[in-house]
Amino acid sequence: IQFSPTVEYNAADVVAPRAPDRIETPFFWFVPRSGGNVIRTLIANCLRLAEASDRGAGSESDFLRIEELEDRRFVNVDMYTSQGIEHAKDLDLASSGVPDVIISADIHGVLSIFNNRNRARIFAVLRHPMDRAISKYYADLAFDPDVAGMTLPQYVRSGGHRVENNYLTRYLSG
Repeated sequence: IQFSPTVEYNAADVVAPRAPDRIETPFFWFVPRSGGNVIRTLIANCLRLAEASDRGAGSESDFLRIEELEDRRFVNVDMYTSQGIEHAKDLDLASSGVPDVIISADIHGVLSIFNNRNRARIFAVLRHPMDRAISKYYADLAFDPDVAGMTLPQYVRSGGHRVENNYLTRYLSG
């Protein structure tokens, strides 16, 4: 398998031991509708790790710091927007040692803040695409008035932006 240069050089090989001269930061790739909120809860509430995620949105500054709010520890960067990721890159988040873990759905953007010396050690929770699609149907059924009353076959036939269409394949291929 040939990976993009960003993945090849900025992500650590998870089966290889960490090289002593490298900084490797755990990166939880959040895949929607795959159980990621359970992992986020464990990271924040059970492990009490300082996360660089979307929790830092609105508290950005010219230096990195850990903040606490509602018993959650987070770094003052937003890892869910391209502007926030670029700001984290400008602050050298990857080599700072400030976050215990980075959490984001944007694997390409987050990997761009790393380099061959400061790598991401990626982990994720994945779910079968059909289970993700059915989960999205039930979420839309509960919250989208346009979907109310639709059966699953009607929902699938309606197409458009609602229906899952190889999300991971499309996202990973760019």
